Amino acid sequence: MSAQPIEPLFDATTASLAPMRLADIAEVAAIERSIYSAPWTEGNFVDSLTAGYCAWVSRLAEPSGDPVKQQAQDIVGYFVVMVAVDEAHLLNVSVALPWQRRGHGLYLLRRATSLALDYNASSVILEVRPSNM
Repeated sequence: MSAQPIEPLFDATTASLAPMRLADIAEVAAIERSIYSAPWTEGNFVDSLTAGYCAWVSRLAEPSGDPVKQQAQDIVGYFVVMVAVDEAHLLNVSVALPWQRRGHGLYLLRRATSLALDYNASSVILEVRPSNM
C-alpha cells in the first residue's frame, strides 16, 4: 500500500495555533475517533491537560482576521507533547481527515519540535504503531 501524494502545502500564515482548552476536548476527541481505530478518549486529553503537558490545537484563520470568527473555526489538527528532563515525547499529533495530505501534519510537527526546543529538549521522541503508515 503506497501513500497518496501530498496536495499543495497550505499557507501556514492562515493557521492559528493555540493551547488546547477543556472546551476543545469534545471536538478533538471527535477527530480522534474519526481517524484512529484505537483513539485517545476524552479522558486521555483531560489527563494530559491536568498533567500540564503541552497540548495545542490548530485552526485555519479567517481571511478577515476577525478573532471572533477565527475562534469559531473548526479544529483541523492538534498535538500533545510531554517534556521530561531534556527529552520531549510527542504523544499525539493528528490532523482531521479532510485536511490530511496537505502539509498540515508537517506544520504541526515543526511547531511541536519548536516548542520542545523552547523547553530545552535536546531530542523529540515519537513512537508510531507499525500499522501507521
